[in-house]
Amino acid sequence: MLESISRTALCLFLLVCPLRAAGAEDPPGATAPATGIARLSYMVGSWDVVSLDSNGKVLYRSTSTIAPILDGRALEETTSAVWRGSEWQVLIVHSYDPFQDTYRSAVLDSDVGLLDIYEGRFDGETLHLSDLGGGTYSQGADGVRFFFRFATVRVSDDRFVIRGEHSADDGHTWVPSGRYEYTRRGAPRAAP
Repeated sequence: MLESISRTALCLFLLVCPLRAAGAEDPPGATAPATGIARLSYMVGSWDVVSLDSNGKVLYRSTSTIAPILDGRALEETTSAVWRGSEWQVLIVHSYDPFQDTYRSAVLDSDVGLLDIYEGRFDGETLHLSDLGGGTYSQGADGVRFFFRFATVRVSDDRFVIRGEHSADDGHTWVPSGRYEYTRRGAPRAAP
């Protein structure tokens, strides 16, 4: 009986754990590529953020802090800025769903109070997120629904850029809506 249980446990272990070829080792200094939420670890820190419109005009400047939460299972971003003449705050939780291999960002701001959910995946080194599938969208005074999608690109250890687009026709066409340039606080500024 114990032997049967041991064999079953071994079979389950072999099915669940990745196998390595006998004697195969990583070359010295090699590291496994980051996966899951660890793939966003470059975002952790304090940042100066410049928000630009689709023509490159500065809309506002802000600061942002991104820190691991829940034993590193997610990242929490807090941002504050003066926008439209008053203080504006944003809380974002970045997470990874290992069951659906999907990244999610839940964005809550003090202007509207909408909890907007973005979902997506990496394409190469660019993280693409959209609120189109989640059913959370902004709505104009005329009743038009606005959906957003973002592409996040790591430029260096001290800089990343988020490019935004919006759609007013349920995702049939997308129009650039601007970008956010993150520079690690204390790091030299990138040339324009």
